[in-house]
Amino acid sequence: MAVRQKLSHTGRNSKRSMPAWPTCAGDWATRRLLLPRPPPPPKRILSLAARRRMAAAQRRRWAAARKAKAEAAATPVPAKVAKKKRRLSPEGRARIIAATKRRWVEARKLKRAKR
Repeated sequence: MAVRQKLSHTGRNSKRSMPAWPTCAGDWATRRLLLPRPPPPPKRILSLAARRRMAAAQRRRWAAARKAKAEAAATPVPAKVAKKKRRLSPEGRARIIAATKRRWVEARKLKRAKR
């Protein structure tokens, strides 16, 4: 009964009737509860032999995974040599500063030309 009452109004203004499309996510959830659902498909029945084959295959997969993990742990990983941090030379810094100043001079010229 509570679900039907929820559907009878939109929540904000109870005098209006229910719109054709839900106005918020909660309306979708309550509508989905009221819709008839198709019956679930029949459960798959496996024979005892099939379940045993599946279990054996699973055990083989896990054994292979454990073996690969053990082999990876056994092989020594070479230590990574830290790369020397690159530094900017004073000449390089001076070049960058000069280029920046040139670009700004050009930008100011263009701005003055547009006026």
